[in-house]
Amino acid sequence: MADWSSGIWSRRAYARVVLAGVACGLVLVGWVIDGRASDATAFGAGTPLTVSLPGRVFVLCGRDERSTDVYELTADRLRRRTQSAPDGVVDNFAVAGARIALVGSGATMDEIRVGQLGQGLVRTHRVADGQGVALKADGTIAWDVTTSQHGGLVSAVWIKRPGRSARRVATYASVWGLSYATGRLDVVAASRKKFRIVRGVGERTVTSRRLLTDRPTRVISSRSGRIAYNGGDSRHRRLRVTGTDAQHPKSFAVDWYPLAWSPDERQLLVGAIGEHSALGLMNPSTGEISSLGTLECGGVALAQWMATQPAAPTRR
Repeated sequence: MADWSSGIWSRRAYARVVLAGVACGLVLVGWVIDGRASDATAFGAGTPLTVSLPGRVFVLCGRDERSTDVYELTADRLRRRTQSAPDGVVDNFAVAGARIALVGSGATMDEIRVGQLGQGLVRTHRVADGQGVALKADGTIAWDVTTSQHGGLVSAVWIKRPGRSARRVATYASVWGLSYATGRLDVVAASRKKFRIVRGVGERTVTSRRLLTDRPTRVISSRSGRIAYNGGDSRHRRLRVTGTDAQHPKSFAVDWYPLAWSPDERQLLVGAIGEHSALGLMNPSTGEISSLGTLECGGVALAQWMATQPAAPTRR
């Protein structure tokens, strides 16, 4: 489950590494599929926010790892988007256009469900068993699922495009995150404590870049291909930010973990390590962080920050 004090989630929560990009924007017994419950269930209608950000911001938020749901930050309130049963949580999510994909506990293993974003709670339908998920605005969905191969366990990556059957496109020793932030499928894969980001998975041209970390961490991709991720141990924490080629990272000694790039890529939404309910905005060029305060839903494990209207990424 989630390690709230360090800002890192375990594989069970499928957020050890989450590529949450602004182009996409991490059976639940309590999956809401009829949309009848109130979207103000969390705190009542019109709960005042201490955080206000431009565009659309979705967060996976909860008091602890057993109570997480998806919320949307609007101008005047925190709107609940999913409603889990007491014994169920949303472990991961992805947003693209008017669609949302959720990961939670199924009948026999974890499963992915997809639905349309309306004004209230999300209505979803099951797509497949899986742990991580990525979503495109055209309805293309990618996921990874643990499977057996040659007597061991591996992570298989699948893609399903609208109107087509799902196909298996890659296999890795372990998958820690997926994203369509750049328009292509990015996968964070690990083998023997070596982490890398693989871009263009399922296409003819695939690139792979080593990450400067030997432990699980969030990897946040921007539309132009920049990434932000944590590295180092508890005594030597580093938040690293790369260029569009995912190389030559800047390194900042801060006790914050990355959550989402702003649509113009000039800011990073970050969470405070050790104070899981505190949020901040970081300048990715200087490392300067401004505190934003907290959300009443609790700590934020994952986030996606989308422009209200599509915006061209800032080139660096």
